[in-house]
Amino acid sequence: MEAYLLLCDAAEVAGDKVFVLGGGWVGRPPRVPGMAVVVLLDVPWDQANRRHEMELYLLDEDGNMVQMGDPPRDIRMQGSFEVGRPAGHPAGMPLRFMQAINFHRLPLGPSKRYSWELKLDGETLTRASFFTRPK
Repeated sequence: MEAYLLLCDAAEVAGDKVFVLGGGWVGRPPRVPGMAVVVLLDVPWDQANRRHEMELYLLDEDGNMVQMGDPPRDIRMQGSFEVGRPAGHPAGMPLRFMQAINFHRLPLGPSKRYSWELKLDGETLTRASFFTRPK
């Protein structure tokens, strides 16, 4: 399965399109209150009509899960999805799954490197890294 992550200021999926605000960045001021991650998956034809488990989580520059809250909890999104084959979709053509996840008030320190990592069915598929600028 092919996977893509797009970092942006905000995003929304509506129908078969993703609407992105401020997308494609890799550097970020540390005090910006939120961000979004767009997950795009090209699901192979033979993987349609099956349930898949997805997990997206934030890692710091040492590879540790970033936590927030009291008590501290990992910053992660977990869920499952299933892509069906719509009528008229060409046989053998991958199907696109899209998810926009908006995060608010992330505890990002200045001058640090972070990575969003995506796992599908327990296997790491891709990673999108970014850095925060000095104060």
